[in-house]
Amino acid sequence: MSTAVTVKLKDKTAAENTGPATKWVDIDDIMAKDMLSRNDQNRLLSRGAVKSWTRCMIRDRWKLTGTPIQIDENGTIVDGQHRLNAIVAYYEHCRTNNIIPQPVRFLVVSNLDPEVRLVVDSGRKRSAADALGIRGVTNAPVVAAACRWLIFIKGSGASLKDKISTDHVAEMFEKHPRLEEMASLPGRPMGTLPSLLTAIRYIDNVLIPDNGELAEMFVHAFTKGISQYTDDAAIAWRERCIRDSQYGALNAPTIYAGTVHARNMYLKRTPIRRFQVPENVVFDGLDLGLI
Repeated sequence: MSTAVTVKLKDKTAAENTGPATKWVDIDDIMAKDMLSRNDQNRLLSRGAVKSWTRCMIRDRWKLTGTPIQIDENGTIVDGQHRLNAIVAYYEHCRTNNIIPQPVRFLVVSNLDPEVRLVVDSGRKRSAADALGIRGVTNAPVVAAACRWLIFIKGSGASLKDKISTDHVAEMFEKHPRLEEMASLPGRPMGTLPSLLTAIRYIDNVLIPDNGELAEMFVHAFTKGISQYTDDAAIAWRERCIRDSQYGALNAPTIYAGTVHARNMYLKRTPIRRFQVPENVVFDGLDLGLI
């Protein structure tokens, strides 16, 4: 029989004085569902991770690694939602196949400070998008990627292959929270373009507000394919992207150079009949100190 876990402390002062509580617990599907029902601030569920854990439980290959289920003082799961969902799936499998399920033993750490969920890692490493999603940011994957573009643009010469930490992305978002409202784009741009277009919209609407109207027209022309002037730079770049994507010729450096060049030409209403991606490109009119 499973052991009940007390995870909610309403008195924050008492929680701080008591500190985290740790115990081994045999968790069945009822307890797992109860714990998950209070889980309203975690990252998106990875079905692949749940299936992987479930297979381990079905094949009796689950080991007591000591990696805990972590719960904060409000009863919200900090780390463990994939394993708890796997327990539910494991029980469903057993019932479907007339197998007697066995509770799964976990180390449970409760009474944690709610803020720890912003920095904790787990079996599936917490991404920058996960961290922003936990904070309630809408369209977090695009916003997180747009933050990376801003970091790259500010770095002036940094490589797109450089690893950018979750903390760095979070800091960039805290400085530029209006990225979130810029992440809603018309149309369905391909690949990494939504995040770069989000960054461009932010730069030209917020950091260079005089560009706002033209920048919106550029994004609309590119995403919708509606020309705004003869030999429209946005349309020329859009057609190049469509053509190159068919041959796998689009990569991050090309996308960045081409999109920024198209934006620069569009703002000046420069006609382009045959789009050539420049080797080097600068973001016209941008003071990097504003990023």
